[in-house]
Amino acid sequence: MSAPVSRVALFSAVAIVLASLLGLALAETALRLADYPRASFSPWIRSEHLGFRLAPNLKTRMSGPEYDVAVETDSMGFRDDEIGSKTRTRILLLGDSFAMGYGVARGEIFADRIERDLGADVVDAATGGYEIVHQVQLLEEYGKSLTPDLVLYALYLGNDLAWNDQWRRGDDGSLRSLVREYPLRQPREIKLLSLLRGFVYGVRSKSKEKDGEWLPFEGYLGLCERELAEEARKDYSEATALLGEMAAQVRELGVPFFVVLVPYRSMVEPEARASLKKKIPDLDSRYDLTRPAREMDARLTGLGIDHADSTQFLGEHGGLGGSGLYFPIDGHLTPEGHRVMAEFLEPLLEKRLARAADL
Repeated sequence: MSAPVSRVALFSAVAIVLASLLGLALAETALRLADYPRASFSPWIRSEHLGFRLAPNLKTRMSGPEYDVAVETDSMGFRDDEIGSKTRTRILLLGDSFAMGYGVARGEIFADRIERDLGADVVDAATGGYEIVHQVQLLEEYGKSLTPDLVLYALYLGNDLAWNDQWRRGDDGSLRSLVREYPLRQPREIKLLSLLRGFVYGVRSKSKEKDGEWLPFEGYLGLCERELAEEARKDYSEATALLGEMAAQVRELGVPFFVVLVPYRSMVEPEARASLKKKIPDLDSRYDLTRPAREMDARLTGLGIDHADSTQFLGEHGGLGGSGLYFPIDGHLTPEGHRVMAEFLEPLLEKRLARAADL
C-alpha cells in the first residue's frame, strides 16, 4: 500500500506545483496586458565615451509615488526637442537629474522655462546619473558641434561632488564605472516581482512616519562635516580639478561658462532639516549643511569660474507658489522648484549673454 500512496502524494505535489506555475503565468500575462505596474524607469544605454547615456528616440514614462510623467529623447539622447540649425542664441545646459527634470513634465523644466522666457535655444544635455566627470566627456564630444553662445552647468551639491571617483577615464578616451555594469536598460521586467517590490516599499514606508522621505546619506553628509575626513577632501579636490577642465574646454569654445550651484532639500526646506535632525541628534555639532555651497564658491572663485549659488534664493522663495520646491520622497525639484530656479537664473543669464554679445 505504501508505494501507491507515495505515488499519489507525488502526483498531488506535482499537480500543485504545475497549477501554481500556471496560475503565476496567467497572472504575469494579465499584468503584462494591463501594463501594471509600469516598468521601472531605466532609459540608459552603454556609451564608450560617456560611460552611459540616455537612449536616443526614447518614449517612456517616469512614475513614482509623487509623479507620473512622459520622458522622451531626441536622436542625440537628450531630453529635448530635435536640435535643428542654429537660428538664435543658444545655451548648452549641462547637469544631472535635477537639470534633466526628474518627475517634471516638459515645459515645466527650468530649461524649457528659460527657453520660453528668454527666447533662446536651450539645449538640455543633462542626464540623470551624470557627475562632473561626465560633463568633461560630453563637452569634448558635443561642445564644438552644438555651437553654444553660453555653457550653463547646474552643479548639484551632492553626488556631483562625491561620486566622481566611481569612474575611470581610459587612455583611449573611454569612461568606465568602477562600481556597476552598464547598460542599465532592462528590456523585460517581471511584473509580479515589481508588484512585490512595490508592496514591500509600501509596508516599509508606513512602518515609520518618515521612512519614505529622501534625506542625505553619509556620502553627502561627509561633504558637510565640520572636520573633513580624507575622503571628503579628496572629493572636493577632484571636483575642483574637473571643473577646471570644464572651464578650459569652454574657453576653447570662446563663450562664457556659468555654473549654478543646486542645493539638496535639507539645505533649503526647514521641514527636511528638522527630519534630518531627528535622525542625527548631533547634526549641528557634527555637520554644517552650508559647507558644500561655501566650499564650492571659494573653489570656483579660485578657478576664475563665473558662478552663482541658488540656495538662498530657493529658501526665500520656497512655498510662495503654494507647494514645496522638492519632492519629499524623491528629493528632486518639483514643478514649483523648477519655476523658482528659472526665476533665479533668467536675469543672470540675460546679463551674461548681453555682455558676450557686446564683446
